[in-house]
Amino acid sequence: MQQVIRAVYEDGVLKPLDPVHLSEQEVVELRIETAGEQRRVVSLGGSWASYAVEEAPSFEEIQYLTHGAHCESLNRLLDQLDTESDDHR
Repeated sequence: MQQVIRAVYEDGVLKPLDPVHLSEQEVVELRIETAGEQRRVVSLGGSWASYAVEEAPSFEEIQYLTHGAHCESLNRLLDQLDTESDDHR
């Protein structure tokens, strides 16, 4: 099982910021990535391949752009459903 757990490092101990679903004494492997680091995408493929940039966008930038595209798509769908609903009245 894989989980992403945000934690703060205090007094030599990593302290989770949210509840974790682990058994007592359960052994885990950690990958440390500070929140200030921006993850960079190594290469773009699929629908992102045509995204013209000098430098590949960060993971956070892709999340932002994708969220915006999803919102626009949902708004179009809601408008379409609203129009169809008006047509049936």
